[in-house]
Amino acid sequence: MVGCLLIAEEGLDYDATIARIAELRAGTRKAHDPCPEAPSQHRILRERAARLQSRG
Repeated sequence: MVGCLLIAEEGLDYDATIARIAELRAGTRKAHDPCPEAPSQHRILRERAARLQSRG
């Protein structure tokens, strides 16, 4: 959810989105947990970022 918002609202690409999520989670109890957790979640973020960049 957060990743999709970052892509849509901030215009971040996939790599920047993953980095920003890690920054936001730093210092929290979930900082060391993978996020997104599932390969399907990564796929969704990649596709959304690619769609945004193809628009231009």
